[in-house]
Amino acid sequence: MKLKSSHPIRKNERKVSPSADNQSDERPKGAFEKMPLLDADERRFFLLLSQAIEPSQAIFTKVPLETILHPQAPREKAFLVFKEVDYLVCDTKTTLPICAIDIGQLDPEVSYLLNSAGIPVVKLEGVVSSNDLRRMIAAAKPIENAPFPQQIHDVEVTVVGVGQHPVPKKTYPKIILSVLEKPLRKKIIEYALWSMMIAFMISAMYVVARVVWIYYTA
Repeated sequence: MKLKSSHPIRKNERKVSPSADNQSDERPKGAFEKMPLLDADERRFFLLLSQAIEPSQAIFTKVPLETILHPQAPREKAFLVFKEVDYLVCDTKTTLPICAIDIGQLDPEVSYLLNSAGIPVVKLEGVVSSNDLRRMIAAAKPIENAPFPQQIHDVEVTVVGVGQHPVPKKTYPKIILSVLEKPLRKKIIEYALWSMMIAFMISAMYVVARVVWIYYTA
């Protein structure tokens, strides 16, 4: 007996141009090769974290803030762009975030955004055991009324190695983003273009009128 789903199944169809030339232009030029999501040191820490969490918890890696935070003001969505969490512990039933794992020096803006949403950040500054990590996750609490960082500089992030495996430091420059939404930016650009066009037409009319006046008054 087959069960009918209450939600119709829809296939995601990619719209392509009927022209054969256009279809060939949209295809990739070369082949792709799969690669691991985590490097060797990140995998070692992932295994350590897997031993530290509870059975009702799950680990997600390299999670964009846009997928776990929803701003009350739509214009503030720009603060989430290009920002991510290296390790995120979530509840397996609801997939709601429990805490974020900071394995180095987290971007202060990311830390502020997470704490403002009630997501605590567990900061690690050395090699820890799975038991210590489990206790830190259980005791983690968000920072209330944390001030927004005014000045952000380049930060050095050191990934915590497991055992005797040092990891070189990496520098991640601060990315300055516009807080304007795309529709608003589009309107501003259109307004500027129209203003330039009107100014050009007025200047052209003035030049023509000046030439005519000189011609008839000479």
